[in-house]
Parts: sequence; structure tokens; C-alpha cells
Amino acid sequence: MSETFSAALIAGGRSRRMGIDKAFLTWKGRPLWEHQMAKLRELAPHELFLSCRREQRFPAIPDIIPVEDEWPDAGPLGGIGSCLRLCSAPLLVVLGIDLPLLPAGLLHDLLTEATPQCGAVIMNGEGEYYEPLAAVYPRAMLALAEEQIAGGHLSMQAFIRFGAERGLLRVPALTLEKEWFTNLNAPDDVPQF
Repeated sequence: MSETFSAALIAGGRSRRMGIDKAFLTWKGRPLWEHQMAKLRELAPHELFLSCRREQRFPAIPDIIPVEDEWPDAGPLGGIGSCLRLCSAPLLVVLGIDLPLLPAGLLHDLLTEATPQCGAVIMNGEGEYYEPLAAVYPRAMLALAEEQIAGGHLSMQAFIRFGAERGLLRVPALTLEKEWFTNLNAPDDVPQF
């Protein structure tokens, strides 16, 4: 496992299907962003980023660096690219705001599989679907993110495939639980606590 890495919570989505900002949903008694940030803190990253939009009202917290997308409306790829630009460590652990059941231990396992030159991403399910918001990206993937965004190619699946083809990402065989990847996209997805 690489000793030095940064971590980013990707929370800048527009939450159109949810109807309200997912980051501020109450999950187990606190805002979802706090719940997810606690998982990243467990990993003890070198620096901690919060990928967000300017209009989101996150409180100022000394150990969290807010990162506004340098490419507005570029989706998660814009958020990841913006964090990779600021990242001073060779690796960036990424967690999506809407994966509250994903354990910090899985992110730790991905870090164990990564090297400073090569990150790790999960293949979720039996098909060719990667989970792009539970991954470890090497800083070297910034050039690929910039290239794809400049060309208007915002697909995270393509970003991962190209990263794997260039030797920048690997897909380790890890034991996964299906419920870990439950996304909160619409009001019916949110259990009441």
C-alpha cells in the first residue's frame, strides 16, 4: 500500500432525481456528507478534498479542502479531475456521496492493491461495469481526465477502461457485498431512520 495518498468525497452532483441535495440528506442522524467524510478520515489521508459546487453550503472545516469543479457540468469526471489537479500525493482515493453502505475497509483494500503508479477500481456485478466512485486513481490519470473532458467525453466507464489500457488502473479480485453499492438516487432509495 502506498504510504502517501489523498482522498476526495465527490459531492458536487445536482441531485436532480433526488429533488434535494444528497449531500445534506440525514443518514443515521447526521448529514450524509459527514457520514461519508468519516470513512475517508478513517484511512488517514495526507489531504482531504470535498468536491462540491460553489452554491453548496458546507461548513468550513480546517482539515477539509473544498474543491469546486474546474469544468462545470462535466459530471463526476470533472470533480475527479479537479481533485487530481490539486492532489499532492501520488494516489487519490475517491468516494461518492451516494454510496453510504460502502465500508471504509473496502477503500483500504483498494489502497492495498494500488501502487504510486497504478490505482485500483472495483468491477461491480457480472458485466463490464466499474464502480468509478469507489476507487483509487493515480495522479498520472489527470492527463487522461483533461483529454477526455476537452473532447467532451465524460463517461466514467470509458475513463476507467482507458486508464486500465494504459496501465494506470487495475481491477483486483476482492470480496464484495452487493448492498455496498446501493446508490441513493431518488427519494424512495433513502431508508427512514
